[in-house]
Amino acid sequence: MRFTEGVPVELIHIPAPEMQGEDADQYEIIDHKYTHRLVQRPGSYVILKYQRDVVRHKGDQTLSTAAAPSGLFDRSFADVSFIARLLVEKYPKITHAECWTHSRRYFVKSEKAEPEATKEALKQIGALYKVEDDIRRQGLEGDTLRDYRQQKAKPLVDQFFEWNREQRRRLDLVPGNPLSKALGYVHKREKSFRYT
Repeated sequence: MRFTEGVPVELIHIPAPEMQGEDADQYEIIDHKYTHRLVQRPGSYVILKYQRDVVRHKGDQTLSTAAAPSGLFDRSFADVSFIARLLVEKYPKITHAECWTHSRRYFVKSEKAEPEATKEALKQIGALYKVEDDIRRQGLEGDTLRDYRQQKAKPLVDQFFEWNREQRRRLDLVPGNPLSKALGYVHKREKSFRYT
């Protein structure tokens, strides 16, 4: 193995599909194949060791095994999390892009408790989605894309966060209200949302 002894290993068993079917008694496990992936988790690295059963058909002696998990590159031991972290470290301007879809879900959960405010939040997020649809339809890239977002999306984002601040000042909203949670979620991530 190419990793030091100090890196923890998690074993993940991938059973042979043949051992799960109706004719499982026609097969026997004769060995295992292993595939390793280096994964970065917060504050540490972990090796995922995939154990795949090698099975032999008792009748015709043919061998088979489950496919190995696909890697990012041929012959690479790196998981996508490892590569992503390298990119973030090498290019510090890359930030975690917050997702408007996740925020939208928080607001959808507040619909019963706060239908009018939820309707407004979803309308404003929908306007941002429309800008992104226009970008895709027009095939915008590079500076043109950035300029278009500055012109079309930035005012909508500014308006959304101004509305968010107004809603958070409401005296009738208690912390347990689903709308409070949605407003808090986007408030905490405002800076990241402004980069997406």
